[in-house]
Amino acid sequence: MVKKKTMKQLEEELKTQEEAAVVAQQSYDTLLEQAQGLQALAAERLVYLRMLEAFANEVNNSLQKLQRDVAEVNAQKAQSREGEEGEA
Repeated sequence: MVKKKTMKQLEEELKTQEEAAVVAQQSYDTLLEQAQGLQALAAERLVYLRMLEAFANEVNNSLQKLQRDVAEVNAQKAQSREGEEGEA
């Protein structure tokens, strides 16, 4: 059997549900604000990571170039030593 509710009971239920909806909306708004804040922070960190990565790549490329240059100078020195030894 269906229980009939009075108008006052229905109004109280409606008021309770409206209050719950307001609380839920406030919670949603808070969570959305926090998520947007985290997203902005993550984007900022990503920019710094990319800058650091570019710097590290430049340092690595410079180090490799220096190593190649040193190897070339050492090869030239070794070649000139061989030439000097061959003349003597």
